[in-house]
Amino acid sequence: MIEIGDGIFVETGFDGVNVGAILTREGIVCIDAPSYPRDARDWVLQLERVHARPIRLLILTDCHGDRILNTRWFHAPILSHRTAAEQLNSYDKRYPQYLIDSLHRRNPAGGRELPHSPVQRPSLSFTDSLSLLFPPLLNRSYSQTRTYTGQYMDHDP
Repeated sequence: MIEIGDGIFVETGFDGVNVGAILTREGIVCIDAPSYPRDARDWVLQLERVHARPIRLLILTDCHGDRILNTRWFHAPILSHRTAAEQLNSYDKRYPQYLIDSLHRRNPAGGRELPHSPVQRPSLSFTDSLSLLFPPLLNRSYSQTRTYTGQYMDHDP
């Protein structure tokens, strides 16, 4: 996990997707979810180590299988574009098998838990544009990008 700005983190090491997170005084806003259950759980744990507040929102940038299958690990409302929300709402109780098969072929070990994933439906959607206003973290000022090593614990409780 790399901090690219004040309280703004990205992770590019997960198979298939890049994910992000923004820390606010109210909690964490996540952008996309890792493709595989173990990676999703790991991402959530990393975020819990850098911020005492819970995940408040998960933003999905699209409805591709590599982003939607592991949203349940975030225990947060999902925000997506209306098109993605319609796609997710069209699924029955489980994700379509072709999505699971595609990710399982790409990474058989990582895909073992995928068939057990229930569909998580968006709580919020938008059509054209959306602005989210969250209060920023206080007293955070860094002059360079930092890599998270597991020891960083500077946060507002």
